[in-house]
Amino acid sequence: MNFPLIEIFQPLWFLILGSALFLWTVLDGFDLGAAMLTPFFSKMEEDKILAIHTFWPVWDGNALWGLTAGGALFAIFPLAFTQILSGLYPYVMLLLVALIFRPIAFELWHHSKDKRLWGFILALASFGTILLPGAVLGNTIAGYGVNPAGWLEGGLLSILNPYALVTALLLTLLTLVHGAQWLALKLPEEARSKAVKAFKIIWIPTLVLAITWVLWSALIYGGSSKPFFWIAGSLFILGQILLRWRGNGVKPQGKLAFGISATTLGFFWVSVGILQFPNLIRAPGGVPGLTIAASAPEGTLVFLGVAAPLVLLAVSVYTIYIYKIFKGKVDIKNLPTYK
Repeated sequence: MNFPLIEIFQPLWFLILGSALFLWTVLDGFDLGAAMLTPFFSKMEEDKILAIHTFWPVWDGNALWGLTAGGALFAIFPLAFTQILSGLYPYVMLLLVALIFRPIAFELWHHSKDKRLWGFILALASFGTILLPGAVLGNTIAGYGVNPAGWLEGGLLSILNPYALVTALLLTLLTLVHGAQWLALKLPEEARSKAVKAFKIIWIPTLVLAITWVLWSALIYGGSSKPFFWIAGSLFILGQILLRWRGNGVKPQGKLAFGISATTLGFFWVSVGILQFPNLIRAPGGVPGLTIAASAPEGTLVFLGVAAPLVLLAVSVYTIYIYKIFKGKVDIKNLPTYK
């Protein structure tokens, strides 16, 4: 008897989707976090200009991983994609606004004399770009009701549940921490110390929310019945603690601290994957809802399973090439002239 390929490719694509989300938060996450910090971590305009130029050459390539995750969800799990768009439409619409203003703010910051204003708008757009997907993620774990047509039941209050908001805030703080480590890695010493100071302030609420999220997920949404969730969740929290030791300026291990931050994000997504599998969107009350069984046909999964690695390889080569060109710390003497 032939084993159906769809039973192999459904969990495989669940893993690929999670991996794309992980790469998005690791790569686009640091420039989102750095952009949110830029208006506030220093009072000196020169530091803010340097900060934006640490991620200016790479941010659009980093954002490709978010588009890859969205494209994979649309192609492989179209019913889940539809239910998120229709059921969580307030978050989706606000996310589109943030995504529109992000490149606009970049360009107008570059050309405008009022860099303070457009730097703040860039920070606000970056805030929305990570907070709103976090709220969507929290709702897919907590569950929300949709009618047979796929529309939201229960009104807006049903998707403003505390767990979804905690998840959104946690993901935002994780990217702020990640962005602070990126700035500490790329900025010259004086500006670097200010980024480290910002990290120390953000780290405490991040750790508190990380512990809260792990315990809440375990006790309410089924993580306690999955031993591997406890392992991944513990490593997630341990990574945050270790990051405080390596990223506090006393032991200035720039690359190591940034690597620990990226690994911590990895354990967060592993925890999410273990908690959710095989669910894509839970029904209210945390019971199983839409699972990976609601996938595209077998032929689509197999075809994209062959084509997708080629696309991901091309994106990876591009990413490595760009980072190789712009490696090292930024230098105010080598930046473009602003008129």
